[in-house]
Amino acid sequence: MRKIVTLWQNFKQSLRSLLGKEDDLFLTWNEGESASERDTLAAIRALSQEVRNDPDGIETYLALGNLYRARGDIERAIQIRNGLIVRPRLDNNLKARIYFELGLDYKRGGFIDRAFKAFEEAIAYGGPEDVIRQEIAMLYADSRNFAMAAKAYAQLGHKTAEAYFLARISEELFAKKDYDESIAFAKRAIRYNSKS
Repeated sequence: MRKIVTLWQNFKQSLRSLLGKEDDLFLTWNEGESASERDTLAAIRALSQEVRNDPDGIETYLALGNLYRARGDIERAIQIRNGLIVRPRLDNNLKARIYFELGLDYKRGGFIDRAFKAFEEAIAYGGPEDVIRQEIAMLYADSRNFAMAAKAYAQLGHKTAEAYFLARISEELFAKKDYDESIAFAKRAIRYNSKS
């Protein structure tokens, strides 16, 4: 327990240095590339100030991490989530949410294996399984693992998506001149699509 408390204290200190010392919450017109970028930067600065005032506010950290992810600063988003997960006395719902957000961070950063692990942890801590399994299915699809994508969508009961990925498998088999298997997958795709 003492180790976890020390890790949490170290995280708070490193986050303070990560957030910088800037107290000015106003942006000039030169900062950011667009109005939405300026809005995002202003929100990050406001939340950073809030974190300095209340370093125990988990919701603020989560929102700040989401803004970093939205800006493409995946390293900072991941650093925030990893620091939160070692915090002592977190209930399972918060752990599930943190792992889910971490999975989204890893997915956005292209760390596919880590994303899968984070999503599985989110499920293990009682996160909303259908929402998380949907992210897992999309992750399989994005990584072109069409067999696992079809299986994941089948588990979710999404027959149209399952049929689509069976058809993609059929296309790949056809390109490899494995015509018998290609036809078998195409027939399955048609059968499942007609059930939707």
